[in-house]
Amino acid sequence: MKENSMAKAPLPNFITDDGQMKIYPSNKMTIFKSEGPTHVLKGVHSHTNYEFVIARSAIEGFILDGKRIDFLPNQMVAIDSEQKHGTNFLITGIEFINIQFEREFFQEVMYAIYKSKTMVINHDVITLDETVIELIQQYISEYESKQPGYFLILEQLSVTIAIRLLRMLMNDKPAMLGDVDDIIDYMKKNIESVFSLDTISFQHKMSKSSIIRKFKETAGMTPYDYFLELKIGKSLGLLNEPNKKIIEIAMECGFKNHSHFSKVFKKATGLTPKDYRKKILFMNK
Repeated sequence: MKENSMAKAPLPNFITDDGQMKIYPSNKMTIFKSEGPTHVLKGVHSHTNYEFVIARSAIEGFILDGKRIDFLPNQMVAIDSEQKHGTNFLITGIEFINIQFEREFFQEVMYAIYKSKTMVINHDVITLDETVIELIQQYISEYESKQPGYFLILEQLSVTIAIRLLRMLMNDKPAMLGDVDDIIDYMKKNIESVFSLDTISFQHKMSKSSIIRKFKETAGMTPYDYFLELKIGKSLGLLNEPNKKIIEIAMECGFKNHSHFSKVFKKATGLTPKDYRKKILFMNK
């Protein structure tokens, strides 16, 4: 590895070293550290990086997936890739450390440890491990001193810090890495209900962005589309029962009315429920 590979733009590149924030970029990770009390502008955004916000003073009014979070010094909030976060008003007089990892790098570390490339985040704050603070201080010291070989140490520290943060998340929430199968089981048991990503997120302690991405990675579709497929699959079996009315099947499978059921069913099968039933009954004669 060449030393000049460290000469890269920090993550994210819209934060500048303006005297209020010190920036410590490395190959796969960047640390942002406030220099005394600073401010955070109003606004909610998302990005592909994995982000960890560590409070060095009390922080009130942080927004994560639409929910307000307040946290104290030495507490941390983890932010998933593409998860919306920010604040709904100007926050002033706070001190914090922000760690951001490139998505591909952090997912590689996750997969090496937990055989999953999806980190599932809930909205709780986590009390920081002192070991992580020491590693951050070591990282900053190496970056500032730039002794021979410092770029290799920064690369090693990036991996070590990522592992330590993942361990904290896993120890704090044993089910932090969710399983699509668990959500599918939940969908099957609640197939008559209206789809709600908020409810699924709450029930499984997973961010909505994680659920969507994980379904796309493993099932090739969004959780909503998968839920519709489950509903259609159940309705196919019920349509084989000639004494069941189509409206009864629609209600039993969680469709809001006959028209909605027919529209979704035809899109999935090319036939209306009525035509499908006629075809099945004719074939069974």
